[in-house]
Amino acid sequence: MKQLVIFCLVLLLILSSAQAIKTFHAQETDFVKIRIQATDPDKDQIIYHYSAPLNERGEWHTGYSDAGEYFVNITASDGKSQTVQVIRLVVREKNRPPVLTARRISVKESQTANIKDLIVDPDGDLLTFIFSQPLSSDGSWKTGFDNEGRYLVTFTASDGQDTTEGKVEIVVHHTNQQPEITKDFAEEESVSVREGEKLNFFVEAEDRDGDKLRYTWLLDGIIISKKNKGSQTFNFESEGSHELAVIVSDGAAEAKQQWVLEVKHGNRAPSFKLLPITVQEGDRVAFDLPQTDQDGDNVTYSAGAPFNATLEWKTDYDDAGVHAIEVTASDGESQSQAKAVITILETDQPPLLNLPESITLKEGELLSWAVPRSDPDGDNITLTMPNVPEGASFDGNVLQWTPSFDLLKRRFGIMSTILNGLRLEQYMLGQKEFPLSVTACGKQLCTAKETKIVVYNSNRPPVVTPIADVNLTETQQLKIHAAAEDPDGDVIRYSYSSPLDKNKGSWKTDYNDAGEYEVNITASDGFAASSTPVKIQVEQQNRPPTIEVADEVTALEGKEVTIPVKASDPDNESLMLWVEYLPRGASFNNNVFRWTPPFDTVVNKSGQVVVWLPFTVFDDQLKTVHPVKVIVKDVNQKPEMVQFGPKDDAVLAANEPAVFYVAVDDKDGDNVTYSWNFGLGDDTIKGVNAVQRTFVTPGEKKVKVVVSDGREEVEKIWKVKVLEEEVMEEIIEEEPPMTVKVFVVEG
Repeated sequence: MKQLVIFCLVLLLILSSAQAIKTFHAQETDFVKIRIQATDPDKDQIIYHYSAPLNERGEWHTGYSDAGEYFVNITASDGKSQTVQVIRLVVREKNRPPVLTARRISVKESQTANIKDLIVDPDGDLLTFIFSQPLSSDGSWKTGFDNEGRYLVTFTASDGQDTTEGKVEIVVHHTNQQPEITKDFAEEESVSVREGEKLNFFVEAEDRDGDKLRYTWLLDGIIISKKNKGSQTFNFESEGSHELAVIVSDGAAEAKQQWVLEVKHGNRAPSFKLLPITVQEGDRVAFDLPQTDQDGDNVTYSAGAPFNATLEWKTDYDDAGVHAIEVTASDGESQSQAKAVITILETDQPPLLNLPESITLKEGELLSWAVPRSDPDGDNITLTMPNVPEGASFDGNVLQWTPSFDLLKRRFGIMSTILNGLRLEQYMLGQKEFPLSVTACGKQLCTAKETKIVVYNSNRPPVVTPIADVNLTETQQLKIHAAAEDPDGDVIRYSYSSPLDKNKGSWKTDYNDAGEYEVNITASDGFAASSTPVKIQVEQQNRPPTIEVADEVTALEGKEVTIPVKASDPDNESLMLWVEYLPRGASFNNNVFRWTPPFDTVVNKSGQVVVWLPFTVFDDQLKTVHPVKVIVKDVNQKPEMVQFGPKDDAVLAANEPAVFYVAVDDKDGDNVTYSWNFGLGDDTIKGVNAVQRTFVTPGEKKVKVVVSDGREEVEKIWKVKVLEEEVMEEIIEEEPPMTVKVFVVEG
């Protein structure tokens, strides 16, 4: 902003000698205006004239580069006379702020926009900058291919004195991006293939602008595909080097990639034909095949089963039919296959019986046996079985029989019972065999074979008699009596599951056994067993709570005793805990008994007294009392001086009697004794609580009394100052509490 500077100058239209030069100051870009105040003694009209750089109105609009010192002549004239006044005008240099030379800059995507170059300082001062995003600290921005658009950025430029803030529009124009091949079919630039092989090729490409891509594949300059993938099969005349190239284009730019294809010589698989063959069952089948192929290579043949290594097949009687056999020819490198159609004509054969050596089963077990037979020629087979066991049935194909449990049974008797109890008889019952003849007849021929049916003893498990549910209470005795029958008459033994005794079926319940149990009663004949469940309901038996506390505690008068108490219930029931007959002054809180026995607790001569504390706990059904013996021992209390005289520091006159006394309280009621000492060696006065004393010589004296209850003692000491008679002060004596007096005169 330009500043208006007005200077006022007073001139007198008086011809006189030169006046002192006045100096005025301004700054570049200021608007300078000189105002003149002049007087004319004749009151004539005054005309003014200004020299450069002022105009005819005395004004000057300064600009940059006008700094300097100027002398201006100001002339005032009335037309006849004039007065000239010279002034000195000093224009100071003014700093010019940084200037933005352009408000817009255009770049293409991927180019760098530099805003710093648009800001100059007219004075050539060093500038510092602050730029907004996306500009870097140096005012530049390397655009990317996705930055097309208009961006308004701000900046601040400072030359150390003035700061310029501004905005610049950055216009980023679209730039087409070249397609990029991101993946291809071969990692190497050289690819090897063989004649006769098919080469699969592909590329994957992307265009960052999203343009549609076109693909062109060239083999030796000839287009072979216009898709991103394809295949090429090289014939047997393709041996040598070839060039494969792909061009990916978005219409404006393109990407290209090339490969060198090395086509190597390829082997051709052998070519051969097989004619149909017809033979009878039992004949030999063989092929007449060439030993070399079209490349002149030796050829070997293989056909697999039923052909052997020499490519021959000796047919059998079950080979009738039409067979398609695949024959493989190999030249050591390549293989080819052809199928031979072989027709084998049927020859009649007898039926086949595949009977086992024996058929085994147990008593009571169902036998359903289909006779295993077949006819090599597929003819219908007729079966006959003349000696089926009694009770069995045969429908022409299947034999069915369920042997009775009485087929093999106990003989009973003493020895049988003993052996059965020892679990030996079952092994002695053995088995029973039944011979079986089978004849199978086909179209013309028959086949006959024999086998046997072996029946083994089958043991049946005992049948247990169900037992009703049982209810009892904890701590009661339980005894289960089981019963069972054995269909085979075997000796039965019983066993019981936990918690019953395994062999006896008994259980002595205890606390914590409450609950529901399911036990199994098992009856066994030594080989088979059966079980029956029994539900047992054990009801809970309430148990008394318990108290954990010391049986005996020793306490002292005047000293607190604490007794922790812990109550528990084996059934985890809620408990109430208290103390019957709580002693005076005692408390029982949070399961802790606290008591400070008074000093008058022990009043007998034995020195102690017993106090019983019945701690009681209740679980809402049962109550438990645990008495605790508290032995309170007597504690002696020191005698206590409640009064004495005279005061601690006594001043007495020589030859003037004074009474010393003490009053003592013994809370135990003990008899107390007194022992006085006046500093006269071992001489003491005993038995009284007051003594009259006359000091005949001046000086410092000490009086001491010891009071004892026989176990404890207290003492009182007086420091006495004895004065000469003429300076003795009057002492007001207190009346002693007792009337006993003893007069002592110092010798």
